[in-house]
Amino acid sequence: MDLRRTLPFAAWLAMASHALPQTAPATNLYEAPPVVVTATRAERAPERIPAQVSVITAEQLRDQGARHVVDALQSLAGVPVRSLSGNPAQAEIALRGFGENAHGRTLVLRDGQRLNTPDMAGINWLQIPVSAVSRLEVVEGPQSVLYGDHALGGVVNIVTHDASRPARTEAGAAAGSHGTFGASLATRRPDGRLSYSAGADWQTSDGFRRNGDYESVNLRAGVDAAATETLRLALFGTYDRLENGLPGALTREQMDDDPRQTTNPNDEATTESGNASLALQWEVAADQRLMADLIVNRREAESDFVSWFSFPRTTLDSLTLTLRHQIESSLLARPTRLLGGVDVYLDRLDADRFTDPARTLRLLDAVVDKSSYGAYLNHETDLAERLTLSLGGRLEQARYAAEVGDAAGATVVDDSETHTVSALAASLLYHPVDEVKLYASLSTLYRLPFLDEQVSYYGFGTDTFYEALDPETGASGEVGGAWR
Repeated sequence: MDLRRTLPFAAWLAMASHALPQTAPATNLYEAPPVVVTATRAERAPERIPAQVSVITAEQLRDQGARHVVDALQSLAGVPVRSLSGNPAQAEIALRGFGENAHGRTLVLRDGQRLNTPDMAGINWLQIPVSAVSRLEVVEGPQSVLYGDHALGGVVNIVTHDASRPARTEAGAAAGSHGTFGASLATRRPDGRLSYSAGADWQTSDGFRRNGDYESVNLRAGVDAAATETLRLALFGTYDRLENGLPGALTREQMDDDPRQTTNPNDEATTESGNASLALQWEVAADQRLMADLIVNRREAESDFVSWFSFPRTTLDSLTLTLRHQIESSLLARPTRLLGGVDVYLDRLDADRFTDPARTLRLLDAVVDKSSYGAYLNHETDLAERLTLSLGGRLEQARYAAEVGDAAGATVVDDSETHTVSALAASLLYHPVDEVKLYASLSTLYRLPFLDEQVSYYGFGTDTFYEALDPETGASGEVGGAWR
């Protein structure tokens, strides 16, 4: 579904913006600063990455007239986007040709924080308003060594914090076809010592498909402060609420007959999520940098699957801790760069399923835990002035534990399983001239099971723990090039 077709007549009704006085040096918006990509967990120019890299800046987003992040991503070659419901909230990116559940095989980050969830729920793309985006980065190909789970097809990093953007307060409103309306208010003040940003967005639409309507609210605020000359701290928080219809799948014949029809006219869902993150960056020395992130997240969701007589309610609590150390040194008189780190992900899903809309007749209750611990190391060496060798490896262990009770209170599942996975990567990057890069890479990859793949908790008498289920693994080889 081409989401751009749903808003052919979108028009800005109002737009007012002004720069905050004396808050930042004047910047010529038509002279873009050098592009730096952070989706590789370290700042790199695109030409220094042995992969296909695409970057969309805030100015390009404005020129495109993109109303959603999805609009911008699907304008890129090699980044297929699809939506079962015909609205951007439930869109799915299918990098490298992955089809079903592609959202579990493309890692999506917001300022380096994972938006992918451990269960099979998709990403709510409306939680990232275009007005908040400074830059979109897409790195194609496996990134399992650096990120582990989900990064089979590639990585999409949505950057919202960018000190190079000028201070500004913006307000806007929009209207379009299919009963689409939106409003936004945002402010930012970048500064060397203390920066802040805040914003609010509201969007609603009847949707292209019947029962494809949605309403989204996003609130966000953050502050970035220099504690000392070498230590920076950043605190950021978001709140999102999404109400949307679930129109259901269509057969080929139904699509040909009426692509706007719905097979589930009464199915709907409501999701609320909150996120708080604390980031630390310490310039240990001129050639060393230590970074840490602590992130807490809660998602509460209720879905009314009237077509299936199922009314689930879930709460997902997540805690993330990441540490990474970046060192620039030399080996045999050749420049080297070393990046090492540790990732800890702790998730708990509480799920209750009911047979009535009032949620008084409980069918089952389930608690599913996932704890994942990973460590990685990536080393780059400039073998020659224009030739770079990269070697990396990752080891990760994930433990799943589940307890499921039926309507009578009896325990039907009480089991656990531990998976140990690893990934390796090697690449060569060559610049025959400054404007051209050529590369070759080999890597192994993996994906850990979704919670609802490892455990069945649907209440239909077939609930079980799939002990024989193994992580998805594979290998990838790539030869490519790019020029600018």
